[in-house]
Formats: sequence, C-alpha cells, structure tokens
Amino acid sequence: MSYSTVAVTVGSVASGALEDTFADDANTLVLNEITGTPGFDYTLVFGEDEPVPSPSLVLHILGYYEGNPAHNVKLYQWDYTGSLWDAITGSAADLPDAASEQSYSFTLLDYPKYLSGGQMRVRVIHNSSGSVGHYLHLQHVYLE
Repeated sequence: MSYSTVAVTVGSVASGALEDTFADDANTLVLNEITGTPGFDYTLVFGEDEPVPSPSLVLHILGYYEGNPAHNVKLYQWDYTGSLWDAITGSAADLPDAASEQSYSFTLLDYPKYLSGGQMRVRVIHNSSGSVGHYLHLQHVYLE
C-alpha cells in the first residue's frame, strides 16, 4: 500500500512527485533540506484512498538521505489518542547519510492508537540544523 499524501511542514520538493514513489522504477521524489532547525519535516499519510487494514505493518523505504553523517533523520508514527509523535525505533538516525539508494524496513508500532478512520501518519524529520544542498531521495515507499 502506497501513501496518498506527503505533507510538507518544513522543506520543499526539489524534483519529482508523490506518484514517483508508488513503484520501484526510475522515478524518484527528491525533497529539500533547508538551513535552520529542523532541516526538514515531512509527513506521509497512508489510507486516504484505501484504508490501512491494520497497524501491524512494515514500512519499506527504497531511497536515501544525501546529507551529512552527523545529521539525524528519524521516523515517527502519529498517536491519535495522545496527539503526539512516537519514535518508530530507538536509533539515533533511522535514515543515515548515504551516497546511493538503500533499502530500509521498519516494523511500525502495533497499537490501535496509531490508526484512525483507516489512516496512519508517518513523520520523516531531520531534527538538527539543516543545510541547503542536502536531500531526501524517495524512490519507493510502501506498507506491507
């Protein structure tokens, strides 16, 4: 299942479109990092077109963060009950700096509070100060 929206809180689209992440092909959505803190903040919304069947899922990301090894890119899941973002992993950086495409899989938090009306939200945030010229490349993003 692919996500149906990418909400930009901080940052912008460098190239590509949301649809470029729906299949493992040559098309890529590239998102900008900015100067300031946070460097970027994007929310992927799943389930607007087709309800997410269960929160017991794995998030797959084919892509990479092109930035700085000292910068931390983290993934969070929205808690609809507590109205806050919960870290998906205990790692300092879920998407570390890389020079080329990588394959990542994350088991999502398994509680009903992360699903509402068939929707689930995943936040991708660069918590530290950002730098212009750094990018988040998303080639294929989906739930399984």
